[in-house]
Amino acid sequence: MFQGLQNFCFVTKKYDVIWCQWVLGHLKHDDLIEFLKKCSTGLKSNGVIVIKENVTSSENLEIDTQDSSVTRPLSEFYRIFQESNLICIKEQQQHKFPRGLYPVYMFALRFIDDKL
Repeated sequence: MFQGLQNFCFVTKKYDVIWCQWVLGHLKHDDLIEFLKKCSTGLKSNGVIVIKENVTSSENLEIDTQDSSVTRPLSEFYRIFQESNLICIKEQQQHKFPRGLYPVYMFALRFIDDKL
């Protein structure tokens, strides 16, 4: 059975790493936040969420109506991480991509534990 990311739920298994690559642009803002919160519940202690996504060079969302996706600016990712109760522990731009493509960034995120 297939389901969208926005409906995905972690059952009982916990993971050291949850890797999301070039799929989050298909989620609306609120659905992305909910998905990342669900990912947090699927992590083991000290687990990380890794995100690899295209990022706009401007401060604007860029919407692609052909594939129903959105490319977000870095500032939007930072807001989403904060709203999802995640902290970015490592950020890196991928280099040596052909010209004319979006910049690609990778983020390693941890859940912010309110008990800390």
